[in-house]
Amino acid sequence: MLKRILTALFRMLARTIVSALKQRLRESLEEAVRPSRRVAAFKVDAKPFFFSLAENNFYGMLTEACRSLDLVVFPKVGLNDIFRDKYGADRGQYFRYAQMHVDFLLVSKEDYRPVAGIELDGTSHDTAKQQARDEKKNQVFKAAGLPLMRFYNAVPQTSESIRTKVEDVLTMARV
Repeated sequence: MLKRILTALFRMLARTIVSALKQRLRESLEEAVRPSRRVAAFKVDAKPFFFSLAENNFYGMLTEACRSLDLVVFPKVGLNDIFRDKYGADRGQYFRYAQMHVDFLLVSKEDYRPVAGIELDGTSHDTAKQQARDEKKNQVFKAAGLPLMRFYNAVPQTSESIRTKVEDVLTMARV
């Protein structure tokens, strides 16, 4: 009789251990499939405006000026969307420009090839820190052989004056 009781207890214990092992295995497999780090919920709001007032006014005049030049204007384009490192470039070079953007990119309407960048500079560009960033951006455009034009939002512009400057710069770039 004692043998039967011990056998029954052993079987119950074995079933309990096997059941616990199966449960642990299931949990381990679920954990392996689940991402290892939990991502906190984003706490963001949409900006009320994509452009500043100065950028919005300039964009309207720029698109009008570029229509007759068969150019398309793209606003706020990341430099990593325009440029790529040449073979043999320093390993960290990409990261020195990848997070920057140009206010406006002009591309050929025919094949969407980038032809020039445009920066609309305000008073924030008077600081030494911003001027250093601007110079870095100038160097990237120059290294790629792509013109970068700078307009100052304190200087009144018209569609015609913008078109003239764009034409002049693109003509000089072809020479």
